Amino acid sequence: MPAIQLPLLILHGTADKAAKPEGSQYFMENAGSADKELKLYEGHYHDLLNDKYNGIIIKDIIRWLDERV
Repeated sequence: MPAIQLPLLILHGTADKAAKPEGSQYFMENAGSADKELKLYEGHYHDLLNDKYNGIIIKDIIRWLDERV
């Protein structure tokens, strides 16, 4: 993963049953990018964009993109 040098946004729900949040934490810690961010969403599941409260997640994605454009 050190070869990943592009800006990186990782989103993960803490109640995800398909993949553990620790995997996303490991990925972020080992990615080579200097510009990386991990957002954990308390109580959210695996499919964040189809989540009941996806507006929060979409706003976070837009904010992250706006900061880099």
